[in-house]
Amino acid sequence: MLIGIAGGSLLISTLISSLQGESSALGYLATFFVVMGKYGITGAFSSVFLFTSELYPTNLRNSGYGFACAFRGIGGALAPFANTFHSYVAWGT
Repeated sequence: MLIGIAGGSLLISTLISSLQGESSALGYLATFFVVMGKYGITGAFSSVFLFTSELYPTNLRNSGYGFACAFRGIGGALAPFANTFHSYVAWGT
């Protein structure tokens, strides 16, 4: 259900943003749907994180969580440079 809220509201906000033009009222509406999408993503991640932690044994769960945290740190460090990478790397071609 939360994934549906996230996906639907983010699609609606994308459509509103593309049709916005000079209207500031539509900008506020798009921002509302973005926040609702963020709510849905956060709730879905929280429930999946709690559910999957009970499926695996402790040693495997700790190793997986350690790898995920390591890659999260690498991604967090590289994320500010994504716009710069875009000008040097032809993405998708």
